[in-house]
Amino acid sequence: MARIFFFGIDGMPPEWVLDRWLPELPTFKRLADAGVSGRIRSTIPPTSIGAWTSIFSGCDPGQHGITGYVRRAHPPSISMNLVNSGDVRVPRIWDILGDAGKRSIVLNVPMTFPVRPLNGMMVTDFLTPGFDGPSVYPESLKKDIVQVLGRPYSFDVSEFGGYRKLSNEELVERVFAMTDEHLRLAEHLLTEPWDLFVFATVGSDRLHHTLWRYLDPAHPAHEKHPVFSEAIPRYYKKLDAALARILERLPPDTTII
Repeated sequence: MARIFFFGIDGMPPEWVLDRWLPELPTFKRLADAGVSGRIRSTIPPTSIGAWTSIFSGCDPGQHGITGYVRRAHPPSISMNLVNSGDVRVPRIWDILGDAGKRSIVLNVPMTFPVRPLNGMMVTDFLTPGFDGPSVYPESLKKDIVQVLGRPYSFDVSEFGGYRKLSNEELVERVFAMTDEHLRLAEHLLTEPWDLFVFATVGSDRLHHTLWRYLDPAHPAHEKHPVFSEAIPRYYKKLDAALARILERLPPDTTII
């Protein structure tokens, strides 16, 4: 079996990245020119956590159970709790591959906290409340992460939903710093044995939700800003450069998604 490397960008707008910005993104362009792509419908409802769970399970939200960010408490009451990996009703691709003796490394994929054992390594997603909990598998990987990064892992730029409370300046600074951390760990773990390597970034989502009005002239509240209007394109250039470094290190038989 050839290896599979999956590079995931949460909320990526293809009409911007694969159309108007593509000449400025040489790595994306090289992959686009040599590969295949097509338009598909998103999940219903089109939430990030539902879509990511569908990508890696092959099931729709009605099958895998992730339709939104909250669920009723058990026993039934009016209280609501955040969903987590325990609410996913179906196996995902790393579970299936693990049963077949294949090894996976999975980083930052939504709906992986709390971490579950797998044949390989996992660092959980932006819904993770802290590094000290069940956020990394195997547990011994935490020590390696601190050695590589010089600090515990940053799962998001703030607590759940807290990125909307940050100033735009602080948000941009935190998103770029967090993404640097995530990419540094990903590049470090490329040297481990794996058959499937999945890297996902949520920094794109945070920038889209907060700064899109500075980018898109069609936005009803559009205004130009010397820094914020360039933050999202600059982020994609950062990802493009990182992907170039990663591709240089992949075995020649690797399938890239």
